[in-house]
Amino acid sequence: MKEYLLKKLKYLQLKARWYIFLVIFVALSACGDLVKESETGACDSAIDARNYDTALSVCTSRKDKASAYMGKAGYDIVNLLKSSGTTTSAYTAPSGVTLGTDDITGASILNILQLSVAVIADDTTRAAAITSSKNNLDSASALLHPYLSDNSSPLSTDEIFLNTFALSFAMQLNQIIIYDNATTSTSMVPSGDPLACGEVSGADG
Repeated sequence: MKEYLLKKLKYLQLKARWYIFLVIFVALSACGDLVKESETGACDSAIDARNYDTALSVCTSRKDKASAYMGKAGYDIVNLLKSSGTTTSAYTAPSGVTLGTDDITGASILNILQLSVAVIADDTTRAAAITSSKNNLDSASALLHPYLSDNSSPLSTDEIFLNTFALSFAMQLNQIIIYDNATTSTSMVPSGDPLACGEVSGADG
């Protein structure tokens, strides 16, 4: 019975991940690709060419600028299609433990944004890319989130999708930056004589 429940749980987790992937794919394709479409030719051309820095300078609409920031973060249809051909797995698979394996949400998001170890092997380069991606996601949500409940200039459906993904992806990247990056370079237990804990680089206070 216990083994059946564990298998059932794993099946439901796999089904949920595929559902999330499907939602993202539909959002990117059916909703004007989210990172596409513009009323101005220069803006449209820049976004279609994935020239997001140019798009930020020529685009005028809130949605287009947010789309450009999302593209700079690595969130566009091209990267989604690339990630669809690869899978993520738990970092550890402990034996004799019935609690399951590590959560792979962070790895899945890094895979979508093309920030995984397979894409960027160098740790320092990848850390910088992850930080840059989070900053761009924050910039996208900063343009959109204030209008979430603003009836004078309400968000469109596409903008709501963009804001949702910007916030959720940024939160996950923030967890990666705080925990995965910091704790792999700093001991979790005191050491030395007298015993002391090393300061985590970049930590507040």
